[in-house]
Amino acid sequence: MQAPTIRLTFAEMQIAAQVAIQRVVQNLKVANGQKAGDDRVNRYGSNDKDIWQRAIQGCFGEMAIAKYLGIYWTGAVGDWSANDVGEFEVRCTHHLSGSLIVHKEDPDDKTFALVCGRGPDFRLPGCIKGAIAKREGIWRTDTGRPAFFFPQGNLSHIETLRYKLSREATNVEASRGI
Repeated sequence: MQAPTIRLTFAEMQIAAQVAIQRVVQNLKVANGQKAGDDRVNRYGSNDKDIWQRAIQGCFGEMAIAKYLGIYWTGAVGDWSANDVGEFEVRCTHHLSGSLIVHKEDPDDKTFALVCGRGPDFRLPGCIKGAIAKREGIWRTDTGRPAFFFPQGNLSHIETLRYKLSREATNVEASRGI
C-alpha cells in the first residue's frame, strides 16, 4: 500500500508557521531564564543554526497528520507534556526518503508518525511505537543529534493511526453505553 499524501492549504501552512514562531520564542525565553524550565532550544544536542526551520517543519508535519486523521490540531504552545497530535507524536523531515528519528528520552509507549516533504504536499510513510524504533532502529551519532533512525520501509502503514483512533472511540462509546 502506497503512503498517502496530504496537501496543506496555504492558510494551514501559515497557522502552523505561526505556532512554530510562538514555540521558538517561548523556548528562547526559557533558555534566557525568563521562566523556569529546561533548555528546550538545544534539545537533543541541536544547535541554533536551524531552529526556526526545524520548528516550522515540525509544525507542518503535525498539521498534516491532524488533517489526515480529521482531528483538531491545537499546537499545544506552552504545554511541553502534550502529545503532538491526539495521542501521537510526529516527526517531520524535508528528506523524502528520510528516516523516523526517535531519541533515547522519547517515551516507549507512544506511537511516532513520520511525515516527509516541504509543503504544501506531505507524504505520510508510516508510524511505529517508540520502543520498537529504539530496539530495531539504527543508532547514529554522526548527525550532531544522536538518535535512533528507523527506516521508512519498516514502518507500519499510517492507516494504523486511524485504526487506533476508531478503536479508542469504540471503547469509549462502549464504556458509556453508547
